[in-house]
Amino acid sequence: MSFTIARGSGLLVVLLAALGARDLSRSAVSLVSNDGAYFVTYTSEPAVIPQNEPFAVEVRVFLDEAHTRPAPGIELALDARMPQHGHGMRREPRVERLGEGHYHVDGIQFHMPGYWELYFDLTQGAVTERAQDSLTVD
Repeated sequence: MSFTIARGSGLLVVLLAALGARDLSRSAVSLVSNDGAYFVTYTSEPAVIPQNEPFAVEVRVFLDEAHTRPAPGIELALDARMPQHGHGMRREPRVERLGEGHYHVDGIQFHMPGYWELYFDLTQGAVTERAQDSLTVD
């Protein structure tokens, strides 16, 4: 069995073989929130995102593009959806705050192949901004 995961912001292609996976990238994915107030980076654990198995992400939220000023007081919620299918994940991810602008999220699972959108909702007070990435799981 093999499948491809392609990221929407900058192309990352990962091929999984039945007897093992090759990690083609250990670098963080960088995103900007929709209104441009926050800069988000994330890495997946494991580095190769599995199909139909739970995985986790390490998320960092910054106030600057150079990623030197962690965003204080941000509440993070993570979700993923398949817009063409009209549904999301079957599991609800668990978010753990590790420090200012630093989070660990586990329990993420892409249970079927296809186009997924991964949402990072960043809330401070009454204002929520979203950063998002797109992934295609074949």
